[in-house]
Amino acid sequence: MPEYYWDSRTGKYHDRKTKRFVKKADVLNFLDRDINKTQGRMEDLARQLTNGRISLGVFENAMSEEMKSLHLRAGLLGSGGKNNVSSKAYGAIGNRLREEYGFLREFISEIKDGQMTSDRIVWRTGLYAKAAISTRSRAELIDRQNQGIVYAKRFLEPGANHCPSCPNYERRQWTPIEEIVPVGYLCECRRNCRCDIEYFLGNVSTLERSLGANIA
Repeated sequence: MPEYYWDSRTGKYHDRKTKRFVKKADVLNFLDRDINKTQGRMEDLARQLTNGRISLGVFENAMSEEMKSLHLRAGLLGSGGKNNVSSKAYGAIGNRLREEYGFLREFISEIKDGQMTSDRIVWRTGLYAKAAISTRSRAELIDRQNQGIVYAKRFLEPGANHCPSCPNYERRQWTPIEEIVPVGYLCECRRNCRCDIEYFLGNVSTLERSLGANIA
């Protein structure tokens, strides 16, 4: 996001021209656009595969490269950019990619079995792009902890048809950050999860007094 920069003091992106905070919805929309573009390229690879224009090996390698690039961009977005990402967040991005590569290998095996229609192959291929949503959230959570943030909230997406697990992860009161589950993890909606996390950036002592007890 060349038009934005990260301010570690506020834990937010700022507009380079106006210096104002960038709404989180705008940051997420930026990721959505990236995911949609990548999904389009992935689906095009699937169509080339089903039309016989590329081999299964070429398809797998190209998909792996698309996945690697997208997850890295998503993780960096959550961390505040390449100048702010921690080694722990990089590790989380790598772990997420290894998991996705495993899913891709299983998908390749299913294609080899010849049991899927061309349309289903294209549809399944496009789903891999959406997994970047959880990568951004995990990297964000890790680096907010590294910045010393100790409290957060987690909200359900308003009006959504929630999976069975996500309501159990909602935290509408300030909660120790280590108890917050990243978006898209340990839930049935996974790639489609649109829950949100808010981080407490104020004075911790004041918050704890308002909660009525020191729970740090």
